[in-house]
Order: sequence, then structure tokens, then C-alpha cells
Amino acid sequence: MGKILRIGYRQIDAIRTQVVSALAGQCAYALSFSLSQWLEERNELRHETSLAHGESTIPRYAPQISFAMGECLKTAVCKESHWQAYLDTQREPTKRTGHENEDVHGTNYAGGWDTDSFILRSGIILTLGSLDDFERGVIRLCLNQHEQPYSEGDFWEPDLRDFLSYSPASCIFAETAEIQRPNGRKRILKKFGIHFPSNEPWVQRLSNARKNRNQFAHGEELRKLKLSDFVLVHYDAFCCMHYLAEDCLKKCGIRL
Repeated sequence: MGKILRIGYRQIDAIRTQVVSALAGQCAYALSFSLSQWLEERNELRHETSLAHGESTIPRYAPQISFAMGECLKTAVCKESHWQAYLDTQREPTKRTGHENEDVHGTNYAGGWDTDSFILRSGIILTLGSLDDFERGVIRLCLNQHEQPYSEGDFWEPDLRDFLSYSPASCIFAETAEIQRPNGRKRILKKFGIHFPSNEPWVQRLSNARKNRNQFAHGEELRKLKLSDFVLVHYDAFCCMHYLAEDCLKKCGIRL
């Protein structure tokens, strides 16, 4: 195996380890827990293990979860052409192979073994993804309402079905790259008179968070995250949703 492939592999391997650690922590947090039952509830393959706890000492779940992951994967892909290469790469140690620098670099790019930051980073990415979906839904509603006559003082209060529905105009926008980007969605919303304020602290923080999301997703951000990093994004996402609700009512007659 070449050295560059090791960089990519060690990135995704570090992420796998972080997922295992996060799941193990969640298992241990429960007042009572059975790993076998947990796997069965998720329709995974039957994995016989006696690991469980009630009020007694909490066992180490991470090794068994990691093993269960391997067994699930083996069942799903063992006949595929890359399966053996995947196993060989897993077994190849960092030391004594001449690619220690590449392995360390790949691991660090994924955040190393910092499970706490992995959880916070995942929370940030998923929160911003939820905001993206909300903004796209608001644009669909604006496009749908734009096709109907609107007089000041009247308002339309859409429900879930309206939020998920596509008019001919919104179908066209859904295919464009513009609606997938935050700045593109801002430009679309401006056409309906909706302008984001420039003097609100949450606007700048949200812009920075969206830039950091791309760095997190592509493994470019290596700093240790704090609780405030996540909870500020959570708050700022709400501020954006709330502002859109207020401005949509004022400018478009849509009560979100």
C-alpha cells in the first residue's frame, strides 16, 4: 500500500473509533443496558454477548461494539472485491511499515482520539444541516405563496404538508446549486423582500459556523471544541429561524 492511501484510511479509521467510543459512552450512561438486545432492536445480526449492566459495575462496551461493527460489515460485504484489502489495511500496523508520518497525519486530520470534540462537531454539523433544510423549506413556501394573490393584513399559516410540497416554481429552484448554498438562499430570499440584518451578533457567528462546518466535514479543523462552540450554534440557528418567521409574516404574509 502506498503512503497517501494511509492518510485517507487513518482519517476514516479515527472517525470509526470515535463513533465506537461515543456509542459505548451512551450504553454505559443508561440505567440498565443489554448489548445483545440493543443490536437486535436495530435489526443487526444476532450477536451473542453477556455484556449488560443494571446497578452493578458498568463493563467496557467499546471492544464488543467494535467487534459487532466488524461482524455486521462482514455479513454485508464479505463477497465484494475490496473486502480483503480492507481487512489487510486494518491489520497493517503504523510502526515498522515506513508510513508513520502519514498515519499520524491522517488520524489528526479526523480529530485524533478526541471523542468529546467528535460529538460536539457532529452536533454542530447536524444543527447547521437542520437550518439548511428549514431555509429551503421557507423558500418553497415563499415560492408557493408568490403564485397566490396577497393583500396586506392577510396571512397564510402553512402546515407540514405545505412545508414539504413542491410547486412548479420550487421544483425548478430545487434543481439549482444556488439553493444548496447559504449565500445562494439569501439571494433567493431577497427576491421576496427578506433581508438578514447585518448588525445582529448571531448573523456573524452563524456565518463563521458555516465556514467551520466545511472545515470540520473535510478534516481541516483540528482545535479542541468547547461546549460553548456547540450551544452557540444551536442558539444562532434558532435566531435565524425566528427571524425568518418574523420577516416572512411581515413581507410575504406567511405565518411560519
